[in-house]
Amino acid sequence: MIPDKAKAMIRFPAALVYPSDAQIDPEHNEEPDLVQQVLTIRILSGALPGDTLGQKSLIGGNIPDRTRSEGRGLLELEPEIHAAIGRLLPNNGVFISFQGASVVGAISDDTLGYVSYRDYNFKGWVTRDLFFPPPVNLVATGGSGQVTLTWTVPGSRYDLYRVVLRRTSGSAAPTSITDGTGVTLSSNLATSVTNSGLVAGTYSYALFATYDQDSATPDSDDQVSSAVTRTGVSVT
Repeated sequence: MIPDKAKAMIRFPAALVYPSDAQIDPEHNEEPDLVQQVLTIRILSGALPGDTLGQKSLIGGNIPDRTRSEGRGLLELEPEIHAAIGRLLPNNGVFISFQGASVVGAISDDTLGYVSYRDYNFKGWVTRDLFFPPPVNLVATGGSGQVTLTWTVPGSRYDLYRVVLRRTSGSAAPTSITDGTGVTLSSNLATSVTNSGLVAGTYSYALFATYDQDSATPDSDDQVSSAVTRTGVSVT
């Protein structure tokens, strides 16, 4: 449940999100790096005025504003959980599905008072290997003295820092974020650039995403994704 020091900061309704059970390749028991992970979301609803039996904590009551969460019961919050999980897409690196919900529980806490709760379990296949999503949809169009490039940045996550674009002459793309020549972008997570001032010839590009797992605010190239490349772009 909620640590004592955190109780003063809790506003109901609340959600606790944490990884639960995990099994190594439960279907075949052959792949030690393949994990089936359960993610649990515990929804909590506190006591509401005039609710002597806990009814309002289940179905809601005393709702001051229909556009806000105050006064919502557990069963009113459930659709919001499914909607939020449903917005997770492959470009977020998340593939999970709803597996079931527990019975409703209740506690009487000295600080929080009457609290009802329910656990919702979502299950997904994960890997023990770290993965850092690369940019996608890189398009490079050559022209007179320039190449115009567009791309899609990876899905937002806590450690995403920036994208890095590198260029080489010829048909072999750069292999790292220090190989070749850097192309200046307008921002860390820019989605396009016009690389101008080029002499006639053939150029190749590699685009990387970098991640910083060590800082609350990402500010360094701690980890680097695989590259997405475009080779043999002709400039006239």
